[in-house]
Amino acid sequence: MRFSYLLFFYLVPQLFIIGQSNDLSFNSFPLNEKIRIYYDSNYNLVDKESAEIYRELVLKDMNTPMSKISEYSSDGTKIKTFYSSYIGSNNGRDSIVLNGPQTSFYKNGNYSSIKYFTNNIQTASEIRFYENGKVHFESNYLNGNKEGLEIEFFNNGNIKSSRNYSSNYIEGEELGYYEDGNLSFKRNYSNNIPFGEEIGYYGTGEILYERTYLDSNYSEIGYSKNGCKLYQKESMEGINNFKQKNFYDCSEIIEVEFYFKNNLIHGPYIAYYPSGQIKYTINYKDGLKEGLFKSFFENEQLKMSVKYENDLKNGIETGFYKNKVKKYTKNYEFGMLNGAETHFDKNRNKIFEKTWVNNYTIGESKAFYSNGKIKSLIHYSSEGLKDGDYFEYYPSGNISLKGKYIKGVKQSEILYYFDLPENKINKKSNLKDNIKHGEEIVYYSNGFKKSESNYRNGKLRGEYSVYSELNEDLIYSVNYIDDLKFGEEIEYYSDCYPKKIINYVNNIIQGDVTEYYESGVIKSVAKFNNGIQTGQKTEFYETEEVLSEVNYRNNSKYGIEIGYFKSGEILYEKKYEADYVPATAAPGNTDNIPEAIINETGFYETGETKYVKYQHKLLKEASYKNYYKNGKIASVFEFDGLNPISETGYYNIDIDSISSGFGEKLFERKYVDGLIHGQEITYHKSGETKSTVIYEAGMKQGLQVYYDEYGYEEFSVFWENNVQKERRIALVIGNANYEEGDVLLNPVNDARLMTESLKKLNFEVLLYENIETGVEMKKVFREFQQKRNDHDIAFFYYAGHGVQINNKNYLLPTKEKFNSKEEVEDNSVPMERVLRSLEFNSISVFPEGVQPPLSFIILDACRNNPFEKKWNPRTRNLGSSSGLAPIEPPNGSLIAYSTTAGQVALDGDDGNSLYTQVLASKILEENVTIEQVFKNVRNDVVKLTNEKGFFQRPIEESLLTGGAYYLNKSSE
Repeated sequence: MRFSYLLFFYLVPQLFIIGQSNDLSFNSFPLNEKIRIYYDSNYNLVDKESAEIYRELVLKDMNTPMSKISEYSSDGTKIKTFYSSYIGSNNGRDSIVLNGPQTSFYKNGNYSSIKYFTNNIQTASEIRFYENGKVHFESNYLNGNKEGLEIEFFNNGNIKSSRNYSSNYIEGEELGYYEDGNLSFKRNYSNNIPFGEEIGYYGTGEILYERTYLDSNYSEIGYSKNGCKLYQKESMEGINNFKQKNFYDCSEIIEVEFYFKNNLIHGPYIAYYPSGQIKYTINYKDGLKEGLFKSFFENEQLKMSVKYENDLKNGIETGFYKNKVKKYTKNYEFGMLNGAETHFDKNRNKIFEKTWVNNYTIGESKAFYSNGKIKSLIHYSSEGLKDGDYFEYYPSGNISLKGKYIKGVKQSEILYYFDLPENKINKKSNLKDNIKHGEEIVYYSNGFKKSESNYRNGKLRGEYSVYSELNEDLIYSVNYIDDLKFGEEIEYYSDCYPKKIINYVNNIIQGDVTEYYESGVIKSVAKFNNGIQTGQKTEFYETEEVLSEVNYRNNSKYGIEIGYFKSGEILYEKKYEADYVPATAAPGNTDNIPEAIINETGFYETGETKYVKYQHKLLKEASYKNYYKNGKIASVFEFDGLNPISETGYYNIDIDSISSGFGEKLFERKYVDGLIHGQEITYHKSGETKSTVIYEAGMKQGLQVYYDEYGYEEFSVFWENNVQKERRIALVIGNANYEEGDVLLNPVNDARLMTESLKKLNFEVLLYENIETGVEMKKVFREFQQKRNDHDIAFFYYAGHGVQINNKNYLLPTKEKFNSKEEVEDNSVPMERVLRSLEFNSISVFPEGVQPPLSFIILDACRNNPFEKKWNPRTRNLGSSSGLAPIEPPNGSLIAYSTTAGQVALDGDDGNSLYTQVLASKILEENVTIEQVFKNVRNDVVKLTNEKGFFQRPIEESLLTGGAYYLNKSSE
């Protein structure tokens, strides 16, 4: 529109002036017949060969047209038509006086505009059009000035804007609209200057902004659709100079504030965090950044700084961490990166470096781990393209990858490595133009091939195979064509027997899917048609009896599914029903209807009902009950829709004892997402709580506490992810410096050595050395007894002197006087007291799946009376008296002696007794049962003492319960 006006107001006055003089060149044109006048692009008269524009008209006389004038481009495209009372040239240039309508055209022949002139002055209406012929503008002119209503239209015919003119000035209200007809804005004008209030609207009617004009200034507030203030403008010294603040949504908190001068950002520009702290600052000059840019963390610490000149970064850009440590530096020269770029971690370690030349990375780019070892290395050419070999490394310094770039594109072979110093290859891939192309092989760390495949232009093609890590046996194979599976997909057992066979056509399963047992017997057969499971699926026991049969339609089970015991008796029956038929289904066609109702009944092998389940997927209803063989209810589930939320179990009762079918409550548990979750409570038949435990997502977690029928706590078990986590405690005593007799050499060292081993086995160890009095020893055992019941495994180790008096055994403190049997009985600790401290206050029968508490007593002590003769410093006994009396171990315990009754135990020459040295080592061996540990100890002690010319044979007495027990069980 602006171009048309300018062209018009430029040409017409010039032509009018020129047209006032005669140009004799028109003498050559004939009168009263159609002629062509040729012009160049500046409307100078030229010959036909040089013309870019021509006009067709009829002259009445030399400069007076008697017809409409039609103007064309040299290729014959009509440009416009008009009427003129004069046509001529002045010094060869066009000169006309317009009178009447002027019509302009688009190249497609449609009207561009229609105007009216009187003596070269535009008057009456003007209509401008879109290229498709629809009206774009309607305006009115009087004496060359716009006058009255002007309307602008969208292409769809709806009004885009409307305004009134008076003597070419906008006067009164201007309205703008969206294409759908909704109001876009309204403003008022006086003498072409807006005044008063202007309001903008969203297309849905909410206020977009409000602007108020006052003299030559204005203020404006912008809003979100929900009415929150988004920004505020205040003009200063004219409409194009203003200050603007943007706000965080629905708050008065400033997000940014800046200034405009002559409609260009000029002056300080400040951004803020929601907290009000400055986020960054920069200065603008005539719309361009100028000066220092600084960004900040919310704690006001500097985040980054760089200088701008004419909107271009110039100088060093530096970034920082919150702890003020430098994060990176890079250098700019008038917007272009030049020089080194370096990055650091929070501990000031260099982690990356590369070099720039005129915005191109040149030479080596290196990344580093915080320990200084290289992480990756890439080379860049002089054109800034990655070129040559590139490497990646593990933190250990071992290479992890080697590849190659050629002019910025990955090419050739890529090698991946295990994190091993010998650079063992993990995978070989081939690339062509950064796309996989060729063979790819993956290896296990032992060097065996893991898989092999082929790619063509990034897509799998040919056979893909996977092999066993143990022996490179084939364990999987399938064929690909352009990433799509074709033919048989086979999973193998490690001995190459098929595990599962699936047939594919165009990556869609087609035909039978067969699974096998490792013995080669068929496990199941299912049928697919175009990827959809349909027909019967049959499962078999490994002994070839049928396990289950069910039919599928459109991937859904339907009809009756039957499971069988090996005997052929029915294990369960499930009935699948469709609850509705879609309106789009053909009459009688239910092929694509999923099962909506499932009724399932399970049976004991003798035919009695074991459980009954019901599920209605559409109505979101379900029920589930378990039964004892006598028909009485074992447990009942409650549901929220299809989700079980709780289960209550009941004790079995005689079939005629309670007519309701419910016995006493056995347990209560809750469910979330189909898994036990929350507290589970079990009950005694009396109704008293038997145990409590917490489940999380189906797994026991934390402490499970068991109670007797009187409500007293009996014992507890600790669970971690449904696995019983043993709580282990050990009491270790080493008594050596006895006042009577020679001092023993090694018991304290032995106690310390055992403590080290027990701690490695996650025992909480209470270590005591050289306990002086009987009172102190008894206190130690009393305190240990108080802790025992909170632990599953108790371990007692004693190195020192022990004696037997009147068929009872005693452990001796170091500073007491033992001049008589009575003094031994009064001032030492009887073995019965020791065993009592290890007893677990528990029921005799433990719940299934719970490891009963165990106790281990190890006595590396003399087995005779040391007071019968003088002390022998080489042994922990004296003479050959009757020794310690036999001790019957409590239920769930094992007692081990360093030597047999009446025999001596070597105290050792190298700081530890031979028995303790062997035991401390053997108990750390993985996956050895506790019974086997002591057998291994006995074997080694007998062998080693024989080599020393001495006979020592350790023995044990055991009443351990439960299955095989391991002190050091591996996690595998």
